[in-house]
Amino acid sequence: MPYPLARLSYGLRCRLSELADPGERYYLQIAAGSLFICPPKLQVVEEGIDHLYFRCENSTVSVYSDMGSTIPFIASGDSLRILKGYNCLNGFDIRGLKSDIFGHFLRNAVSLKLKNCIITKQFWETLKTLFPKVTSFEIYNNDNTSHISFTDMLTAFPNVENLEITCHISKNWIEEILQCGKQTLRYLTFTFNSLELCDEFDCDRFAQRPDFNFFILDRGYPGKFGELHLAGLTQHLDLKLKRGCLPADKIGPYISILYEGDCHAWCLPLFKRYPVKNSLSVSM
Repeated sequence: MPYPLARLSYGLRCRLSELADPGERYYLQIAAGSLFICPPKLQVVEEGIDHLYFRCENSTVSVYSDMGSTIPFIASGDSLRILKGYNCLNGFDIRGLKSDIFGHFLRNAVSLKLKNCIITKQFWETLKTLFPKVTSFEIYNNDNTSHISFTDMLTAFPNVENLEITCHISKNWIEEILQCGKQTLRYLTFTFNSLELCDEFDCDRFAQRPDFNFFILDRGYPGKFGELHLAGLTQHLDLKLKRGCLPADKIGPYISILYEGDCHAWCLPLFKRYPVKNSLSVSM
C-alpha cells in the first residue's frame, strides 16, 4: 500500500528530494506510488550491471568494471543503476562503506567478494544496510588480525547460503554456527595456505545438525609437515566417522579432505539422510 507522501507540502517534498541521493529518491517514489513525489526530479534508473569492482584507498572509493580495469566507472550527478550479480569490495572499512558513491546504485547484488577488508561486527551491520539481498560471500585475505566471527556474520546475514573464506577464523567456528539459530547456510569453504593451519574439529557437534555437509579441500603447499598434519586429521576423523562417499542417490552429512589431488572422504554414520539445507565446505 503506498504511503501518503504526496499529501506532504510541496516545499517539504522538494526538500526531501534535495536531501535524498538517487537511490533514496527512487525508493521514495516507489513508497509513494507516484512519479511526482520528489519534484522536480524524476529519478530514472539506467541499465543494470551484473558486476562491479569497488576499491577503497585512504577512505576514497573508486568503482571499476572489473578487477583489472584502470579506468574508473563514472557514477555522478543523478545517475542510478541497478547493481546485481557478483561484486567485489576491496580494502574497505566502515568509513569506506559510508561513501556517497553507493547512493548511485540500487544494490540488488546477491554475491559479494570482500578482499583485504577490515571486518568487525559494525562492518557486517553497515554492510547489511548497503547490500541486504546478499546470500553468498567470498572473504579473501582480510587485513584484520582478529578472527572472523560467524556469530556477527550470520546475525547480520541470516539468509546467507554460501561462504568461501580465506582468512583467520575462530577455533570455535562450529559452535558459533550451531548457536546462530535460524540461518540458511548450505556451503562453507575454508582456504588455508598450509594444511597445518586447519585444527582438529569436534565431529560430534555435527550430530546436532544432521543436515550439514562438511567438505575440507586442501589447496596448501605440499610437504612433509602437511602430510603429517593430514595423517593426524584423518586419524581423528577415522575414530568418529565412516570412511567412504555417500551413495549417488543419497544426500546427507558428509566430510571430505582434498589434499594434493587425493580425496579422503567420510560420512556421518547412523543418520537418516535428509535433503541438504546446510552444507559446510572447508578449503585449504
